[in-house]
Amino acid sequence: MGPSIKQKVYNILIRELDLPDEAVTDDADLVKDLGMDSIDTLNIQTALQMELEISLSEKEVIDISTVSQLVDVVYDKKSSH
Repeated sequence: MGPSIKQKVYNILIRELDLPDEAVTDDADLVKDLGMDSIDTLNIQTALQMELEISLSEKEVIDISTVSQLVDVVYDKKSSH
């Protein structure tokens, strides 16, 4: 069995934001703790859509504050397919 949805989201954040593994935690704030900006938001949205085969609007990503919220949204999207 491959990586979980949570691990895939973590891996995308680590890669797209060029972060050490330990920086990405459930409670981490995407902007305040991980430094995500508008360009990062677009890159992460695209990576999530392509790698996890989900449809995710920019607004949905912008409305998310923490890593755990992002994981939940992605999980919900994957479950609805």
